[in-house]
Amino acid sequence: MKNAGETWNWDSTNGNATIKGTCTIGAGPVHVPYKNGVKLDAITVTFSNNKTGAERQEITTWYVANIGMVKQHVKAGNHEIVQELVDFTQGK
Repeated sequence: MKNAGETWNWDSTNGNATIKGTCTIGAGPVHVPYKNGVKLDAITVTFSNNKTGAERQEITTWYVANIGMVKQHVKAGNHEIVQELVDFTQGK
């Protein structure tokens, strides 16, 4: 596993679109509606396409052990979307 602060390049295609940028790993607490906002220890992965202005995209995703993704913040130009875990049932 990578350590907090480490980065790697992202270079992929989706149909005719090319997606390039940098991912950075981090760690820290996250609060989401699940469990009434109790602090959860998370690993973060942040993607940035390294562009400026309206073309800039940044996506941060928080992952918690034994749960998975609990939060995602997407910023594309002037638009932002935040998704947070509200409920979770452990599988068998």
